Amino acid sequence: MLLSSVPAHKPPAPRPRWFPPRSQMNTKVVGSFFSLAIVSLPVMSAFKRLEVSANKLSKVVSEEVPGTLSSLKLSGLEINDLTSQLNSLRQKISGNQYGKKGRRKKPSFRAGRNNPIIN
Repeated sequence: MLLSSVPAHKPPAPRPRWFPPRSQMNTKVVGSFFSLAIVSLPVMSAFKRLEVSANKLSKVVSEEVPGTLSSLKLSGLEINDLTSQLNSLRQKISGNQYGKKGRRKKPSFRAGRNNPIIN
């Protein structure tokens, strides 16, 4: 019969010499989990403080940003108005009231050489 030739269970494989015994391994695993739990306590309290700080920051931002943005918008509108007033004043001073860009030509560097009055 085939069943009698197959052993009921296999013997465990031999462990290498450098491998610790099973009882030491269990102790190390338990110690590792315990030390991880101890180290994670300050981390958890730091995350709680971070959450409180983030909530305070979001509250301040939600209160302050809309007012700041409206102030910036108002400042931009005032700057636009002032710019248009200055343009209007510049045109009145220069005598050009219709908004045409009539610039006077500046003499170039070479124009001074060909001028018969200067030569």
